[in-house]
Amino acid sequence: MEGNHGQALRDLDDILPVIRYAPAHIYYDLLNSYAVELGQVGRKDEARNIMRHVLASPFIRAYPEWRETAEELSPLRRSFVALSSTYYNVLSLPEREPIEEPSLEFNPARVFNFAKLKQKIVKEKHDKNRARQLDHMSLRDLGFKLLEIITQYRPTKRQLRAIIDFALNLLSYPTNPDEPDKPSA
Repeated sequence: MEGNHGQALRDLDDILPVIRYAPAHIYYDLLNSYAVELGQVGRKDEARNIMRHVLASPFIRAYPEWRETAEELSPLRRSFVALSSTYYNVLSLPEREPIEEPSLEFNPARVFNFAKLKQKIVKEKHDKNRARQLDHMSLRDLGFKLLEIITQYRPTKRQLRAIIDFALNLLSYPTNPDEPDKPSA
Protein backbone atom coordinates (compact mmCIF):
# COMPACT_ATOMS: atom_id res chain seq x y z
CA MET A 1 0.00 0.00 0.00
CA GLU A 2 2.93 2.32 0.67
CA GLY A 3 4.55 1.47 -2.65
CA ASN A 4 7.44 -0.51 -1.16
CA HIS A 5 6.98 -3.54 -3.40
CA GLY A 6 10.43 -4.97 -2.72
CA GLN A 7 9.74 -5.18 1.03
CA ALA A 8 6.26 -6.58 0.42
CA LEU A 9 7.78 -9.26 -1.79
CA ARG A 10 10.36 -10.14 0.87
CA ASP A 11 7.60 -10.38 3.50
CA LEU A 12 5.54 -12.66 1.27
CA ASP A 13 8.64 -14.76 0.51
CA ASP A 14 9.09 -15.25 4.27
CA ILE A 15 5.57 -16.57 4.82
CA LEU A 16 5.36 -18.54 1.55
CA PRO A 17 6.42 -21.87 3.15
CA VAL A 18 3.57 -21.74 5.68
CA ILE A 19 0.71 -20.32 3.62
CA ARG A 20 -0.10 -23.76 2.27
CA TYR A 21 -1.51 -24.49 5.76
CA ALA A 22 -3.89 -21.52 5.60
CA PRO A 23 -7.53 -22.02 4.61
CA ALA A 24 -7.79 -22.48 0.85
CA HIS A 25 -9.36 -19.11 -0.02
CA ILE A 26 -6.68 -17.29 2.02
CA TYR A 27 -3.96 -19.38 0.38
CA TYR A 28 -5.10 -18.33 -3.10
CA ASP A 29 -5.59 -14.73 -2.01
CA LEU A 30 -2.00 -14.63 -0.73
CA LEU A 31 -0.77 -16.15 -4.00
CA ASN A 32 -2.65 -13.41 -5.85
CA SER A 33 -0.93 -10.78 -3.68
CA TYR A 34 2.40 -12.46 -4.30
CA ALA A 35 1.80 -12.33 -8.08
CA VAL A 36 0.89 -8.62 -7.84
CA GLU A 37 4.15 -7.84 -6.04
CA LEU A 38 6.20 -9.96 -8.47
CA GLY A 39 4.63 -8.02 -11.32
CA GLN A 40 5.42 -4.69 -9.66
CA VAL A 41 9.11 -5.54 -9.41
CA GLY A 42 9.27 -6.73 -13.03
CA ARG A 43 9.14 -10.51 -12.50
CA LYS A 44 6.05 -10.88 -14.70
CA ASP A 45 6.74 -14.40 -15.98
CA GLU A 46 6.86 -15.74 -12.42
CA ALA A 47 3.73 -13.78 -11.58
CA ARG A 48 1.89 -15.25 -14.58
CA ASN A 49 2.88 -18.78 -13.53
CA ILE A 50 1.49 -18.19 -10.06
CA MET A 51 -1.71 -16.72 -11.51
CA ARG A 52 -2.30 -19.91 -13.51
CA HIS A 53 -2.67 -21.73 -10.20
CA VAL A 54 -4.88 -19.01 -8.75
CA LEU A 55 -7.15 -19.00 -11.82
CA ALA A 56 -7.52 -22.78 -11.56
CA SER A 57 -8.79 -22.56 -7.98
CA PRO A 58 -12.40 -23.43 -7.16
CA PHE A 59 -12.84 -19.95 -5.63
CA ILE A 60 -12.17 -17.95 -8.81
CA ARG A 61 -15.83 -17.01 -9.28
CA ALA A 62 -15.97 -15.47 -5.82
CA TYR A 63 -12.87 -13.29 -6.29
CA PRO A 64 -13.09 -11.21 -9.51
CA GLU A 65 -9.99 -9.27 -8.48
CA TRP A 66 -7.90 -12.37 -9.18
CA ARG A 67 -8.95 -12.24 -12.84
CA GLU A 68 -8.08 -8.54 -12.89
CA THR A 69 -4.60 -9.35 -11.60
CA ALA A 70 -4.15 -11.97 -14.33
CA GLU A 71 -5.33 -9.52 -17.00
CA GLU A 72 -2.94 -6.85 -15.75
CA LEU A 73 -0.07 -9.34 -15.96
CA SER A 74 -0.92 -10.56 -19.46
CA PRO A 75 1.68 -9.44 -21.99
CA LEU A 76 0.84 -6.50 -24.22
CA ARG A 77 0.22 -7.22 -27.86
CA ARG A 78 2.50 -5.25 -30.09
CA SER A 79 2.55 -4.80 -33.84
CA PHE A 80 5.73 -4.15 -35.73
CA VAL A 81 5.82 -2.25 -39.00
CA ALA A 82 8.63 -2.77 -41.44
CA LEU A 83 10.16 0.39 -42.81
CA SER A 84 11.65 0.32 -46.23
CA SER A 85 15.14 1.62 -46.59
CA THR A 86 17.40 2.49 -49.41
CA TYR A 87 20.33 1.00 -47.57
CA TYR A 88 21.43 -2.32 -49.06
CA ASN A 89 22.42 -3.92 -45.73
CA VAL A 90 19.06 -3.27 -43.93
CA LEU A 91 16.49 -6.01 -44.16
CA SER A 92 12.81 -5.01 -44.06
CA LEU A 93 10.61 -7.44 -42.17
CA PRO A 94 6.89 -8.07 -42.62
CA GLU A 95 4.42 -7.05 -39.94
CA ARG A 96 4.39 -9.49 -37.06
CA GLU A 97 1.22 -11.47 -36.42
CA PRO A 98 -0.21 -11.07 -32.91
CA ILE A 99 0.31 -14.10 -30.70
CA GLU A 100 -2.86 -15.66 -29.35
CA GLU A 101 -2.79 -15.72 -25.58
CA PRO A 102 -4.41 -18.61 -23.75
CA SER A 103 -7.84 -17.75 -22.42
CA LEU A 104 -8.04 -16.78 -18.77
CA GLU A 105 -11.59 -18.14 -18.65
CA PHE A 106 -12.06 -20.78 -15.98
CA ASN A 107 -13.64 -23.95 -17.34
CA PRO A 108 -13.79 -26.61 -14.65
CA ALA A 109 -13.32 -30.18 -15.81
CA ARG A 110 -15.99 -32.80 -15.35
CA VAL A 111 -15.19 -35.14 -12.45
CA PHE A 112 -15.70 -38.78 -13.27
CA ASN A 113 -16.52 -41.05 -10.33
CA PHE A 114 -15.21 -44.53 -11.12
CA ALA A 115 -16.44 -45.99 -7.83
CA LYS A 116 -20.04 -44.99 -8.63
CA LEU A 117 -19.73 -46.35 -12.16
CA LYS A 118 -18.40 -49.66 -10.83
CA GLN A 119 -21.30 -49.90 -8.35
CA LYS A 120 -23.78 -49.21 -11.15
CA ILE A 121 -22.26 -51.89 -13.39
CA VAL A 122 -22.21 -54.45 -10.56
CA LYS A 123 -25.85 -53.65 -9.69
CA GLU A 124 -26.96 -53.98 -13.33
CA LYS A 125 -25.16 -57.32 -13.62
CA HIS A 126 -26.73 -58.53 -10.35
CA ASP A 127 -30.20 -57.42 -11.53
CA LYS A 128 -29.77 -59.25 -14.86
CA ASN A 129 -28.67 -62.42 -13.07
CA ARG A 130 -31.64 -62.20 -10.72
CA ALA A 131 -34.07 -61.69 -13.62
CA ARG A 132 -32.52 -64.67 -15.47
CA GLN A 133 -32.91 -66.87 -12.36
CA LEU A 134 -36.56 -65.83 -11.93
CA ASP A 135 -37.29 -66.63 -15.59
CA HIS A 136 -36.15 -70.23 -15.07
CA MET A 137 -38.10 -70.85 -11.84
CA SER A 138 -41.34 -72.82 -11.78
CA LEU A 139 -44.51 -71.42 -10.22
CA ARG A 140 -43.91 -73.57 -7.14
CA ASP A 141 -40.29 -72.32 -6.85
CA LEU A 142 -41.50 -68.72 -7.16
CA GLY A 143 -43.98 -69.24 -4.31
CA PHE A 144 -41.27 -70.72 -2.11
CA LYS A 145 -38.95 -67.84 -3.02
CA LEU A 146 -41.59 -65.37 -1.81
CA LEU A 147 -41.95 -67.27 1.47
CA GLU A 148 -38.16 -67.41 1.81
CA ILE A 149 -37.90 -63.65 1.31
CA ILE A 150 -40.56 -62.98 3.95
CA THR A 151 -39.02 -65.35 6.51
CA GLN A 152 -35.37 -64.53 5.81
CA TYR A 153 -35.62 -60.73 5.74
CA ARG A 154 -38.33 -60.50 8.43
CA PRO A 155 -40.07 -57.40 7.07
CA THR A 156 -41.78 -54.99 9.42
CA LYS A 157 -45.56 -54.89 9.53
CA ARG A 158 -45.53 -51.85 7.25
CA GLN A 159 -43.22 -53.57 4.73
CA LEU A 160 -45.32 -56.75 4.79
CA ARG A 161 -48.47 -54.70 4.15
CA ALA A 162 -46.71 -53.06 1.18
CA ILE A 163 -45.74 -56.48 -0.23
CA ILE A 164 -49.30 -57.81 0.15
CA ASP A 165 -50.78 -54.59 -1.26
CA PHE A 166 -48.47 -54.84 -4.28
CA ALA A 167 -49.37 -58.51 -4.83
CA LEU A 168 -53.10 -57.83 -4.56
CA ASN A 169 -52.87 -54.89 -6.97
CA LEU A 170 -50.84 -56.98 -9.40
CA LEU A 171 -53.25 -59.91 -9.27
CA SER A 172 -56.30 -57.67 -9.65
CA TYR A 173 -55.33 -56.85 -13.26
CA PRO A 174 -56.93 -59.11 -15.85
CA THR A 175 -54.44 -61.54 -17.34
CA ASN A 176 -53.58 -61.42 -21.01
CA PRO A 177 -54.38 -64.76 -22.69
CA ASP A 178 -51.40 -64.29 -25.02
CA GLU A 179 -48.94 -64.33 -22.11
CA PRO A 180 -46.83 -67.50 -21.94
CA ASP A 181 -47.05 -67.73 -18.13
CA LYS A 182 -50.52 -68.97 -17.22
CA PRO A 183 -51.35 -69.61 -13.58
CA SER A 184 -51.64 -73.27 -12.80
CA ALA A 185 -54.16 -74.56 -10.33
